[in-house]
Amino acid sequence: MTITTCHKNILIIEDDKDIRESMKDALEIEGYNVIIATNGRDGLASLRALKNTCLVLLDMVMPQMGGREFIDTMKQDKEIASVPVFIHSAIANKDNSTGAIGWIRKPADLEVILATVKNHC
Repeated sequence: MTITTCHKNILIIEDDKDIRESMKDALEIEGYNVIIATNGRDGLASLRALKNTCLVLLDMVMPQMGGREFIDTMKQDKEIASVPVFIHSAIANKDNSTGAIGWIRKPADLEVILATVKNHC
């Protein structure tokens, strides 16, 4: 399955419904096409199906496949390895953000997330 969308696709991988929906709403107001996934496994499937994804916003602690496993698996797939990942997680820190372009701890400042998206999309 291939999803054809605009050139400003953002993938949010977040298991908390309230956080996921508020980020999605804020980014869509800014004109971005937002795809959501509730865990890393679904996020990988979505990322592989999407074209022109400019950024992944990633939680670290999720069921089925967490953020660390998502990044490690993604970086081994040459088709999606170059897509930037920005971590937003309660456990985000320098030590567990290897492979990401940056990180912010929850509760995340929406302005920081919007600025990160603007820089990469």
